[in-house]
Amino acid sequence: METRTARLLRAPFPVLALLFGLLLATVENAPVLLGRSPLPAEIVLNFPPWNEIRGGPPIGIAHGEMGDSVTQFYVWRMFAASAWRQGVLPAWNPHLLLGTPFLANSTSALFYPPHLLYLLLPPHIAWGLAAILRTALAVLFAALLAKELGASRAAALFAGVVYAHCGFLVTWQVWPQSDAALWLPLMLYGAHRLRFRPSRPAVAVTGFAFAMPVLAGHPEVAVYVTLAGVAFWLFCLLLPAGPAGKDAASRSRSVLLFTAAGLLALGLAAVQTLPTLEWVGEINRSTEAVWHRHRPLAEIVTFVSRHARAPVNPVGVGIPEGAAYAGLFTLLAAPLAFLPNRRGRAVPAFFALLLAVAAQVVYGLGPVYRLALAIPVLRSFPNNRLLLLIDLSLAVLAALGITALQEKTRAPWGLLLTALPATALLILATSLGGREALGGPFGLVSSWLLLAAGAVLLLLRAFRLRPRAFGLCALVLVTADLAGFALRHVPFFPARQIFPEPPVFRHLKDMGSGAGPFRVATVDYVTPPNAEMAYGLSSPVGYDFLLERAMRLAGPFTDAGPQRGLVGSMISDKVVAAKDRRLDLMNVRFLVSTRANSGTANLESRPERFRRVYDDGNVQAFENLRVLPRAFLVPLRAARALPDDESMLARLAAPDFDPAAEVLLADAPPAVSGSAAGGPSRVLGIETGIGRTRVKASVADASILVVSETHYPGWTVRVDGRGETLLRTDYALQGVLLRPGSHDVEFAFESPVVRTGLALSGASLLAFLALCIPWTRLRRYV
Repeated sequence: METRTARLLRAPFPVLALLFGLLLATVENAPVLLGRSPLPAEIVLNFPPWNEIRGGPPIGIAHGEMGDSVTQFYVWRMFAASAWRQGVLPAWNPHLLLGTPFLANSTSALFYPPHLLYLLLPPHIAWGLAAILRTALAVLFAALLAKELGASRAAALFAGVVYAHCGFLVTWQVWPQSDAALWLPLMLYGAHRLRFRPSRPAVAVTGFAFAMPVLAGHPEVAVYVTLAGVAFWLFCLLLPAGPAGKDAASRSRSVLLFTAAGLLALGLAAVQTLPTLEWVGEINRSTEAVWHRHRPLAEIVTFVSRHARAPVNPVGVGIPEGAAYAGLFTLLAAPLAFLPNRRGRAVPAFFALLLAVAAQVVYGLGPVYRLALAIPVLRSFPNNRLLLLIDLSLAVLAALGITALQEKTRAPWGLLLTALPATALLILATSLGGREALGGPFGLVSSWLLLAAGAVLLLLRAFRLRPRAFGLCALVLVTADLAGFALRHVPFFPARQIFPEPPVFRHLKDMGSGAGPFRVATVDYVTPPNAEMAYGLSSPVGYDFLLERAMRLAGPFTDAGPQRGLVGSMISDKVVAAKDRRLDLMNVRFLVSTRANSGTANLESRPERFRRVYDDGNVQAFENLRVLPRAFLVPLRAARALPDDESMLARLAAPDFDPAAEVLLADAPPAVSGSAAGGPSRVLGIETGIGRTRVKASVADASILVVSETHYPGWTVRVDGRGETLLRTDYALQGVLLRPGSHDVEFAFESPVVRTGLALSGASLLAFLALCIPWTRLRRYV
């Protein structure tokens, strides 16, 4: 009687690969099942506001650099999920940088399908399950690609394990780089199917795979994997797909199908790409800057070093930027792909060429690197991202090499020649790392042992180890190696330790309740960037790509120069030195500092300006006594149109400029006559939301309503239900002209670019579903 295990091994390969990937990912992330989440939460807990919550010395955990995972990506997932549950499309983020686009910043990954988990589950659980899903899908996609290219079942699973646990995907796993990279094998799989087994589902799969890296949240990786996918399709187009007489028609059909898949991909990704293209023109970053940095050539030792638990590991490789480990047996098996086999050597040649091209760009070698520096846009991208192409190439080559060796054995001493490059790299790594790099479970001693185990396995195959047993042994060896390499790379924390609310923020929210919206500025890095956002507070700064005008308004109070992005914290020296009212104009009511540096002392030196309202020993909070409300009225007669932005900035920085009594406009306002009796003009109430501000105002004389929110394309304003002209006030903020009377004013972010993207992606999603439906089978029931 056939056992359950035997039946499972005979299951359709996609089912087997998915189950294998899920099992492996679940074992590696077992703490998720106990309510823990793979997130370096100690990055937050070690800052002063959380000292009382932490209840002990700073938490020391060895891991690579992962700061952005908590300062950006996790809090952004929290924000997006909260907005969706309120029934609001979070196209705008009101919590950072005086308000900034959210959807348009592609790293928000707002429409990335796996992020649906955050709508259904608490953030810490969704984050953990997303990690499991990411690994399982990477195993599945790489295994499908290797099987499609002719690898055996065991060898294809080998490729899945290698790619899902390679240095790039492991060390970037809490960043969107890994989400964008995991779709590369599915791209290549779809491109190959379109050429050699074309069908409607193949068009759907290919289009979907090319769209996902864009939606996943990392444009640089998306561009690189897209170029690799197109290159592979062009390579497949050169290969014959049938008899000579029919090959021309086959190529033409492949071109049409790939074009259809490309249009589908563009449509599915339009909801992200269209807002992003508009946003790129507004931010303080040029796509024409040249990224001159490349990884040192000596860092090739990372291909044999299992060290990845420090920002710079013991063999001198930066983590995650330089990590590329793909397993020792992978290095031994990859050259075997060029052994004579029934599938030929064309496919191995493509992946060897892809590896060589990527290595030149990554390590700054040869003509390809010089060409990369000359290509607009591409030359501004960090080149270390191409390590993922090297890792995938090694995975595929190793799978094809194992398959070739399963088909026919070779002379044992000839097989051992494949160990020479890895041995040379290990000798180099040992000499560079020294004694410190040898010990521990991830030390170079383990690499030497794995190299020896791989060499023994090759010898056993040469001396008649059966093909199936050889394939399973290779799979077990690489799984033990790479699963051990990936295990606990990211620390796990329980939910109660992930962004617990510190007492100072609770106090400030209580103080500010009922007084209208306000902003909080942390000074001198007393908190990690963007921390305020996790608790529903707003900040004038933030760790994000900056709109040009927001940067130039808030930048003088930070350590950011004119050409740099903000780092998420104001500098107390600059805050207390300022003699103007820009800080007040930005609605900064509270500032948080600590005595561990000069922040508190600096703010205490200006008692006429800043009053201490909180002190728990760890941090102090000060109230800005001159703060302006989020929305206020300035008489139209005090409006002043200035000819250019530089004139506006100079006037804003002048000590005698009072934003409550004078408003700067980009254009001259229309003349308005008449007045209403009943006292002075005033704002009666204000409500703020995500991409929406409502103001009630009583206007005695024609006035400009100034709202401390960034002026950006797509914002509209209605006064008493009628559309009015949105003004750019005080260089970077929003405003509208109000005539005498009582008014209900609503500012709303209703971007036509976002609406167009939604419509295109919605229509493309229907086309994708139509391509997936098995129409032939349905006809049987009609």
